[in-house]
Amino acid sequence: AEKVRATALAWVPGVQAVEADALTVDPQLTDDMRAQPRPNPTAADLQRSLVAALRLDPRVSSFKIDVDVTGSVVKLSGLVDTLRAKHTAERLARGLVGVSEVRNELRLHPETPKPNANLGDDVRAAFARDAVLADDQITVSTGAGIVTLGGKVDSAYEKDLAADIVSGIKGVVTIANSLEVASPAAAEFEEGFDIEARPGGVEIEPAQPRAPLGGDGAIREAIERELRSSPFVRGSRINVHVKDGVATLTGVVSSHHALQAAIANAREGGAIGVRNNVHVAPLNPAVP
Repeated sequence: AEKVRATALAWVPGVQAVEADALTVDPQLTDDMRAQPRPNPTAADLQRSLVAALRLDPRVSSFKIDVDVTGSVVKLSGLVDTLRAKHTAERLARGLVGVSEVRNELRLHPETPKPNANLGDDVRAAFARDAVLADDQITVSTGAGIVTLGGKVDSAYEKDLAADIVSGIKGVVTIANSLEVASPAAAEFEEGFDIEARPGGVEIEPAQPRAPLGGDGAIREAIERELRSSPFVRGSRINVHVKDGVATLTGVVSSHHALQAAIANAREGGAIGVRNNVHVAPLNPAVP
């Protein structure tokens, strides 16, 4: 997972190719990186930590966000003025050790969307002001607060950047990011560690199909080695099944970060697709 992450971070504007062959994986180096046991946070601990994080983050500190924690489940409610603020609050909650689920009930204010023409003009003007995206041919269509992005960009970073810029514009309630990444190699690492990995058989495919690295048994063994050596999934209970190169992961992990790392491990182990049936639940759930 660390190698995949390093490769993904190397795809910045101007990069045409990333060669990671010289970056080797040594499982012996992971011991010092593994998370150490810590006292289980209570619901009150999680509440205090999240309230403090929201207060200190300038992206959301100006909003009144109500936090309610029951066990290991966090509920966010209140009013914010942009999608970026709504997403930021959720990410802060998901980043807390001990949180198993975030119910984001934050509402956007004002709740009446801008007229389509005005919203589209705001989006195009924001892209024109950005040094990275100013020269890209991005099409913008709007309707009822929904912004749809089309066209091609040079990297996954630019695709994510475009969505982030749109999320900061008042009046946007939903983003449909249909931008294509021009470089197939860059697109393969598009999900990074921010992928949506919800339980229930969500399948995540590489941008371009590649041949399985050996038979299904070899892929399964490679994935299991990746999981054993990863500092991010220590203590997780993950079972691996591979059929026709597609890995199905089942079991339980203690955090959303561990789940995302496990999916990255499966990709690194040679799977041409990953079906996620892993659930997030703290191994020792928070108590009231």
